[in-house]
This record gives sequence, structure tokens and C-alpha cells, in this order.
Amino acid sequence: EQELRDRLCPTAALTPQELLDGIVFRKFSQEQESLVNMFREFILRLSPTDVVNFIVFVTGVPRRPVNAGEWIRVFPVPSLGDIHMPRSHTCHNEFQLPIYTSIDAMETNILKGIREGLTIEGHAQYGAVGAPH
Repeated sequence: EQELRDRLCPTAALTPQELLDGIVFRKFSQEQESLVNMFREFILRLSPTDVVNFIVFVTGVPRRPVNAGEWIRVFPVPSLGDIHMPRSHTCHNEFQLPIYTSIDAMETNILKGIREGLTIEGHAQYGAVGAPH
């Protein structure tokens, strides 16, 4: 069973650029282009562990789908400042990005969400290092 899973859904590490290549931005206005650019910069700065943590946070599993093109959808969500945490809908591979005003606020909140969120709703089996046990 494990051999079949490994052949169908390899867990080969993705680079931040490969992750970014799988992301599509939806419903962002022209005025939110700076938010999109900040998010792209944030993704490119992720460590290998946090790339996996991000994938688990958004999809519920530590790997991308086979033959995936744009497989993670990012949507803006209104926020009341830089304190809001991101949310995801794993059934739809959807990441809801609060409208942060700085990359520092974005990094702080998203890293907290993807690292601490792994222990919520049954995802603890992936652990803080992002590797399945």
C-alpha cells in the first residue's frame, strides 16, 4: 500500500518557486497587486519545511496532486488590520489571504498559521517539521 501511494503521490520536496508556480490568484483587484507581490515574495522566502507546512495547511496532505498545474487558489479576504490569521479550505485547496499592510505582518501571521495549524483538525500526524510519520 505504501509503495503504491509513493508511486502515485510522491513526496518529493518542492522548491518555493515550484510551489509558487502552482498558485493562482483569484478575485484580487488592481489595487491589491502589491499584496499579491508581497505574497509571492513571502512564498519564495519559505524554508523547505515551511513549503511542506504551507501545502499541508492548504490541502491537508504533504504533497501536490499528480499532474497538477495551478492547484492552490489564493483569495483576498477583508481584514481589520495586520492581526488576522490566514484560513484555508482543504477540500478546494483554497488559501484565504488577509489584506496585510506589510510583508513582516504577513510573514508573522502566515508562519504562525501554517506551523501551529498543523495540530488542528487531524493534521498533527505531519508534525511541526512537515514530514509524515
